[in-house]
Amino acid sequence: MELLIVSTAAIKTFPESYGGMEREAGWLARGLSEHGHTVFVAAKTGSIVPNCIEGESEQDFVQGVADLIRGIDVVIDMSHDKTVTRHYHDIPQLNVYQVMTMSNQRNPVFISYAQRRHIGKMQAPVVHYGIGIDDYPPNYGKRDDYLLYMGSLIAEKRVHWAGIVAERAGCRLKVAGPRWQPEYWPMLEQMESQSHVEFVGDVGGDEKLDLLRNAKALIHPVGDLGWVEAGAIIVLEALAAGTPVIGSTNGCLPEYICDGQNGFLCDNILAMVEAVKLVDNIDKRTCHSTVRHKFTYDRMASDYVH
Repeated sequence: MELLIVSTAAIKTFPESYGGMEREAGWLARGLSEHGHTVFVAAKTGSIVPNCIEGESEQDFVQGVADLIRGIDVVIDMSHDKTVTRHYHDIPQLNVYQVMTMSNQRNPVFISYAQRRHIGKMQAPVVHYGIGIDDYPPNYGKRDDYLLYMGSLIAEKRVHWAGIVAERAGCRLKVAGPRWQPEYWPMLEQMESQSHVEFVGDVGGDEKLDLLRNAKALIHPVGDLGWVEAGAIIVLEALAAGTPVIGSTNGCLPEYICDGQNGFLCDNILAMVEAVKLVDNIDKRTCHSTVRHKFTYDRMASDYVH
């Protein structure tokens, strides 16, 4: 088949640091290409993917794909606003929802069962995220004594919980990711003033991998302000690196984390503190095998072909 994947116009595909949605678009393109399909990707200017149609906005994508769109068998739109599939509404299409809103309800695909339940389109298919497992060589050996929070630094993600958990558990916390919400900055600044917390910025490449591979655990306490975690790529990246995950019970996390086997699912701060005490008992090989058996980009590509 000839396929068009529409990524976002916000961040390059593949991203240099933060950018999980764009990373998934890149991995899907790679997987579908390896399955023998011809794949085009509409992505932000400067993206490094084969057959790239570049643009600075989704409207740019509409114009950029005009000459090839009629020869495309299926458009897989992973963008925010679905401008391409709304404009070319008569082209066969799948609209993938990576957040909790739907801008085009034709042929929806969800990234978790929790997201599908929340939106209420119960007949639509679910295709879980998949990653390039070989990009995350696992560390089965000695780890440093720090917890890692990695992701967007917003109130909905409850980053401040990670600081409280680390302090009560008597270990350090490293915080990585971009800051989006000025109203949340005072909370982050308060955390940053504490001696056990280190902010390392928005990291990528080897620096990101080193943080993941050497952490005692990834802590992912999402769920404030009505947030429902649709997908959590960083959780899969951590597990692939052999790193256990201490997460909330919010959204998709129970679909990734098997309590007591590759991490812990916790409803509150106290439970997370107790999980830190037990996390060294988690088999790092089990963490890695979770991703290798269930969450690779090859499996994701197969599911989209289906």
